[in-house]
Amino acid sequence: GLGDVYKRQGYTGIPGLIARMNTEDCRSYLDEIWPPEGLDEEMLMTAETFLNADLNISETANRLFISRNTLIYRLNRIQKETGIDLRKFNDASAFHAALMIRNRLDKNKK
Repeated sequence: GLGDVYKRQGYTGIPGLIARMNTEDCRSYLDEIWPPEGLDEEMLMTAETFLNADLNISETANRLFISRNTLIYRLNRIQKETGIDLRKFNDASAFHAALMIRNRLDKNKK
């Protein structure tokens, strides 16, 4: 797959790009993407699991031990609260990058 190509050619993908961003640029990106009030833990876990399951509704529901309808309800709630529709590739990739940046900044605090 494409991941193997990146590894062979020495690319690190989006995590590598984020690692090279300065803190000011990271914060600026988060200000654009991340919801001001954040997401509660359940919504955050739902979003992360959905992204890690490659936007697959059935797989995400199975991993979270919830019904597909409950997952769809949560995804709709995330969209309503944030304006981000994780079922759309561009929204999902922007949010995934924001998660990685947030995690990087949180690690730097410790």
